Amino acid sequence: MKKFVVLICILAWGCSMEVKGMVYTVSDVNNVKYEISQSQLELQYQTPLETLYYSPGINYRLSADGKLELQIVRCGIKEKCEVAAKAQQGEMNRVVIELPKTVKLEKIYLTDGEKEVSLSELSGK
Repeated sequence: MKKFVVLICILAWGCSMEVKGMVYTVSDVNNVKYEISQSQLELQYQTPLETLYYSPGINYRLSADGKLELQIVRCGIKEKCEVAAKAQQGEMNRVVIELPKTVKLEKIYLTDGEKEVSLSELSGK
């Protein structure tokens, strides 16, 4: 009987549960453009058109070896997701972040936790 109740619970609620803290895969992000001026990075990117998800912005961290790792957050439309840098919404999402003085362009990467690609490689610069 308990197994039946658990199965009903999974069927009833399992499909409607959304996972918080998701990120877009590197391959899902398109039209990446960036500009670095003084100590700021302006990043523009496009995510797939989805009816139930959007990108509220990015999270980033500076690793021990001086690499700046960016993750583009994927959030359910009914959720409020916390991000380190909030995106200005539009056809292209736009974020501006303050760069630590130690970061060099060749050490800025977009990552999804499994794959990482340098910004210059993504944008074709």
